[in-house]
Amino acid sequence: MQTASIRADDHATIGAILFAMLTPAFFWKQANVANRECSLNLTRLFVTPEPSAVILGGAGLGTGAGLYYHWGRSLSGDSPPTPTAPKSVATEAL
Repeated sequence: MQTASIRADDHATIGAILFAMLTPAFFWKQANVANRECSLNLTRLFVTPEPSAVILGGAGLGTGAGLYYHWGRSLSGDSPPTPTAPKSVATEAL
């Protein structure tokens, strides 16, 4: 079992979830297209992103941030512990 790979996936997933929630909250005025009046101004189309793009962009940034966090922990010497399987009751009886 590759615990380092699982740990990297966990950090990337946690980062993706956090950033997918925090990015729209941070850029709420720019991403809140549904509550604004509709206009056909071309500059507004390029300046105002869709909310789904902000959420997916935040998830992408969070995945990268989670992986960088994992790599930083690995480089600092914080390696994941080696898992040990518990002894089964059947082998202890013998």
